[in-house]
Amino acid sequence: SLETFRPLLDGTTNWPALLEELEKINYRGFLTFEYFHPYPHYPEALVWQTSDSLDRILGRKR
Repeated sequence: SLETFRPLLDGTTNWPALLEELEKINYRGFLTFEYFHPYPHYPEALVWQTSDSLDRILGRKR
């Protein structure tokens, strides 16, 4: 259901393991996200939160 989508770092995905597997196959493509249940007010906050999460996942920010 669309109501069960969670912010990137709020789920159970093992991001370090996933990135390790992408590295093993020499993946150099895009990483994208989709959300179907944005915040009802200030939806741009979701963009900033997701951007920050991707930076952390990719090791660009700690």
